[in-house]
Amino acid sequence: MPELPDVTAYVEALGERVVGARLERLRLATPFVLRSVDPPLSDVVGRVVSGVRRLGKRIVLALEGERFVVMHSGAAHDTMCLADHVPCAMVFVPCKDGVSHSPCEDANPADAGLAAEIILNAIAALQ
Repeated sequence: MPELPDVTAYVEALGERVVGARLERLRLATPFVLRSVDPPLSDVVGRVVSGVRRLGKRIVLALEGERFVVMHSGAAHDTMCLADHVPCAMVFVPCKDGVSHSPCEDANPADAGLAAEIILNAIAALQ
């Protein structure tokens, strides 16, 4: 799971910042990620965050009253912010041992070159 170092870092950083704080608001980016409508999303607003932990690729905010908010890391990156405004795509380059977004990331130059060629061809096709 190449996301593990990232998710672990997010959990640690969030834990330091949000445990003990009240959840002021919750915005759902897309209804396709909603897994429960009972209780409603509004039920978690105002509750105190009692913990932050990892569940696979997910970040879990534990809230008072046995409520939980589960966030999937997803492979969206910047495209999540741009996709509503312009057509987007992503090119993934395999990294040694599946490690990415880390100082230890190591990609084969041939794989990186192929990714660059794919991007160049996509740009050329737009003209």
